[in-house]
Amino acid sequence: MIRPVRPDDLEAVRALLAAHGWADRVADQARFANVVRWSERALVAEEGGKVVAFGRVVTDGVWNGYLSMVVVDPGYRRRGIGTELVTELMGPGTGITWLLRARDPDSMPFWEKLGFRHSEITMEKLRET
Repeated sequence: MIRPVRPDDLEAVRALLAAHGWADRVADQARFANVVRWSERALVAEEGGKVVAFGRVVTDGVWNGYLSMVVVDPGYRRRGIGTELVTELMGPGTGITWLLRARDPDSMPFWEKLGFRHSEITMEKLRET
């Protein structure tokens, strides 16, 4: 079941993210709570009462959208959960250009199946630590 993140999900979501490459980003509990709170949409996939996937987006709802922190527990992959989560996160809007930063090369076929393509027109500025 895909649904909005609830406050009582935050620790399960942090644990999922920490276990799959996001430990540095979710270490600060209060900061992570703000990340979720200020996201346009933040959703989880739940099976049997367990959070098995998480994703969030920031979008203006008209032209631009950014998919962030999309993670599906490896034990629940290849069941359509990721596709359903991303589809729900992006919503029905048309004409929106969606961006994402996918660092796992093994995830590229998943993103390509959803219509994402490599782009040569984006730029980024890394934040200072």
